[in-house]
Amino acid sequence: MDGFFSPQLLDGTRLIALQGKRVANPDFYPMLRSLGFNNLPDQSAMAAITFRDVVVSHEAFSNGLLFHELVHVEQYRQLGIPRFSELYVRGFLDGGRLRGNSLGSQRIRARRSV
Repeated sequence: MDGFFSPQLLDGTRLIALQGKRVANPDFYPMLRSLGFNNLPDQSAMAAITFRDVVVSHEAFSNGLLFHELVHVEQYRQLGIPRFSELYVRGFLDGGRLRGNSLGSQRIRARRSV
């Protein structure tokens, strides 16, 4: 990942690969579903989830998966948690999936440059 991400980002990111466990959906999901939000991301079905500078994976890290998640770490760094969260959630509410929002578009453009 050298050359794509700063040494500070790479050194400061923690990677966790879970074995036999999965990150559960938040406790507030049933309440949101009762309000009509049916396109919420299923965290337990994702390959990995980034929490600021911690990447939790449900599988072994491939180069593609690691690159994808490191883009999110950089987005958290540049945007901060409140703005990143707003854009991430808005993407699901507006487009139903990450690819439909600006964060996903940033990630896709970055990946094409590899």
